[in-house]
Amino acid sequence: METLLETVEQLKKSELETLIKTRINEFSDIKHGSINDIFKELCFCIMTANCGAEKCIEIHEKINKEFLNLSQPN
Repeated sequence: METLLETVEQLKKSELETLIKTRINEFSDIKHGSINDIFKELCFCIMTANCGAEKCIEIHEKINKEFLNLSQPN
């Protein structure tokens, strides 16, 4: 357990800390975005519950604004 805590402390002092803080700020900023941006983020979150994040990022980038216009097939 002590090794784990030491590793966490080292990571806190690395460039990873900056990356994590940047991502947290990006997520915080979404609440100030347009309703369309919030909806697209919601779509991404729903997708990640059903498959891996990398695949969802790929799909999200391909669909992008079409999340706002696509309809479900009958």
